[in-house]
Amino acid sequence: MMTTTASARRLTPILVVLAAVSIAGALAASVAAAPEPEEKPVPKGAIEDLAWLAGTWTGAVGPGTWEAVYTTPSGGEVLSTNKEIRGNRVVSFEFERFFRKGDGVVMTPYVKGVKSVAFTMTASDPKARKAVFENPKHDFPQRIVYHRIVDDRLQIDVTAGSGAKRRGFRLDLRRSPAAAADSKPAGGAK
Repeated sequence: MMTTTASARRLTPILVVLAAVSIAGALAASVAAAPEPEEKPVPKGAIEDLAWLAGTWTGAVGPGTWEAVYTTPSGGEVLSTNKEIRGNRVVSFEFERFFRKGDGVVMTPYVKGVKSVAFTMTASDPKARKAVFENPKHDFPQRIVYHRIVDDRLQIDVTAGSGAKRRGFRLDLRRSPAAAADSKPAGGAK
């Protein structure tokens, strides 16, 4: 005669498998029945309006050099890689991701490869080639302004606070000569 404990031990693995199969089936059914999330309309051209950022840019920052590369907005995003070089060594780096979120555009920096807080685009003027991203709840920075003031010059103002308590810095970048050389056809053809 089998004891209750022995029966329970034999049935336990079977019950666990049946419970897992039942739960998996229920989850699959709920996922299949769930409607696709509806994408909110994005203002026409919002991310595309940042096309003027595209390029390779360099400039002095303190005793070093800042290099930045911004992609085109193809695929609905602009990505950037940035690094500060002193001597022959990279001393800091970051990535930026500009993308649609809800009805607007957001920029998320990844300082030293670590995701930071998001900044919302609060103003954009594609004709003036200027965009403002803000996050007033962040300690520093709270505001980042990208402005391509002439064809070969990009300024990035990184600030926090206002009035007498305003602090920050400006990156004054020029189109990289390497980028201009890379855009020429190979083999010396013109």
